[in-house]
Amino acid sequence: MVSTFDPVTEAVRAIPEDEDSDFFVFPGLGAGYLVEAAATQYPDLPLLIAEADPQWFREVLVHRDLTALWESPRVVPLVGSDQEIGEFLGALACRTVRTVVSRPWAARDPAWYQSVAAQVASAQARSRVNLATARRFRDLWHRNLLKNEAAASVHPVSALEQRWKGVPVVVAAAGPSLSDSFAWMETHRHRFVLVAVDTAWPALAAQGLVPEVLVVLDGQYANSRHVDRVPPPATLVVTEWTGPPRAFRLAPGRTYVAATSVPLLRPREEAVWGALGALPSGGSVATACWSLALHLGAREVAFAGLDLGYPRDQTHVPGSQFEEAVHRRSGRFRPAETLGLALRGLEGLSWRASLDGGRVLSDPRMDLFRDWLSAAVAARPEVRAVNLGRRGSVVPGLGPAPAGYGDDWLPRGPSVAVPGATLVRRPAPVVRPPFDALAAVLGAADFPSALDRAWSAARGYWGAEVWDRWAGRARATWDRFPSVRSRSALEEVVAETLEWAQFWDTP
Repeated sequence: MVSTFDPVTEAVRAIPEDEDSDFFVFPGLGAGYLVEAAATQYPDLPLLIAEADPQWFREVLVHRDLTALWESPRVVPLVGSDQEIGEFLGALACRTVRTVVSRPWAARDPAWYQSVAAQVASAQARSRVNLATARRFRDLWHRNLLKNEAAASVHPVSALEQRWKGVPVVVAAAGPSLSDSFAWMETHRHRFVLVAVDTAWPALAAQGLVPEVLVVLDGQYANSRHVDRVPPPATLVVTEWTGPPRAFRLAPGRTYVAATSVPLLRPREEAVWGALGALPSGGSVATACWSLALHLGAREVAFAGLDLGYPRDQTHVPGSQFEEAVHRRSGRFRPAETLGLALRGLEGLSWRASLDGGRVLSDPRMDLFRDWLSAAVAARPEVRAVNLGRRGSVVPGLGPAPAGYGDDWLPRGPSVAVPGATLVRRPAPVVRPPFDALAAVLGAADFPSALDRAWSAARGYWGAEVWDRWAGRARATWDRFPSVRSRSALEEVVAETLEWAQFWDTP
């Protein structure tokens, strides 16, 4: 709160001590005193002003001389749209963002402050996802790779291209609403190809619904328990080298390996195994199934159990391993409802529009999946895409299935698996990434020159698209706001990249 008697002094006191944040965000300009105090106290810190009211912004400029503020390249005013703050931060390395709130101004427009907070949270989730995922799973992926690359009689997923050309595909995800689609799936089962995520397999099996393709990509042990029940001989299994080792034992002779979903490993993989066939995804197995459906030649794709939210506070379909585990572990003082909160999480929850016209709880991770799938569906307008569920969140471009959906589909005909060529390891040497050039960046006396050399070498090896997706936000932050803070963000990305050397040291 800024005093009406001595606003300058009170603004200085209101600015928190902070040496770690990448950005300060001000959800409202107020009278400008807070931003001025922050600019003086932290001359190297980017300050973002998200002002809802352009008229108020002009009024402040009339009555206060903020020329020094606007002359600073680190002060960025974003006026009139809360979406701008998300778009701006989404292009930068916003590992830590502190929102500086003036309580009187927040009380005047709480909806604006909440919206800005949601935009900041979403941008941070996008910024953190690559590094956070790498730190959590890199060693697991390496262990799985060592085991899986010794597997025999596996085939590239490219062998399945156009396998069911023109046939509708139903993707069974594992959201709570999957059970709502069981009756429809049983009625129309002879008319479509069923592609199931591993999490949905136990619930499908309990209903006697056998998928043509079971997709097992998540390398964690807990996820591998979804396929405790071995699929029948008619089912093909799609996985990748970093997937769970159990996936390579489920369907001997019927296992298909897709290109890795970890872009930094693609050059090594292609050198060792050649082109396998890619299944682009937005970070979830369900979104990878969309790409697989297109790869199989689907003319339309229907999703079942794709909720991307928590309808009725549930996380997964009843019968799935996750859902059943909370009941197995529950007790008098630990009810299943409490244990289920750990699956859902409590951070970043917000309401999203649901397919039934109401609202459903979701979170930033689900937002990433939703945005990717929406863009992927829009990019393929010739493929009809619908959602069989009604309880989940709305994915733009993925409309609800109309009444009588699927009644006019023709029988799909018999399913005959064609294994295709068996993968054989190539004897050619694997070219290592430019780890030496990257290591030279850390602590470099001439940091800009070392960075340019490393950046050029990295883009030459991994390709501009992959490298910029991995490190582009950190570089953009350094280019726009060069400082000790933005250098730290870049060096963090470089140090994380060096940790991948273990994959190239693998025999």
